[in-house]
Amino acid sequence: MDRSQGVTQATVILDLENVGWKSLDVEALKNIMLFFQNFFPERVSTAVFWKAPGVFNALWRVVKPFLSDMTKSKILFARKPEDLNKKVELKYLPACLGGQAKDSAMIPIDQL
Repeated sequence: MDRSQGVTQATVILDLENVGWKSLDVEALKNIMLFFQNFFPERVSTAVFWKAPGVFNALWRVVKPFLSDMTKSKILFARKPEDLNKKVELKYLPACLGGQAKDSAMIPIDQL
């Protein structure tokens, strides 16, 4: 992301590897998705759920009815870099996610 030119849209990658029932909060997930849908719909190009556990499919079925069709179209479930490449060119994807960019290209949420 080139901050000098401003940010018009962003791809949000939620790393869910090693997340299980005990650490997953359905209500929080629903509120996060509604927050982006209602307040920043034009800012998020894609929300990527990276390496979501199998149990996540059941939770997705709970949350999905609350989302607009536009929001649902911005959701991508990815397990390997090739899946991410549908929305993010590998040259911009950090190496830690199987891409070609430096890991510093990713901006952790606590630094926004």
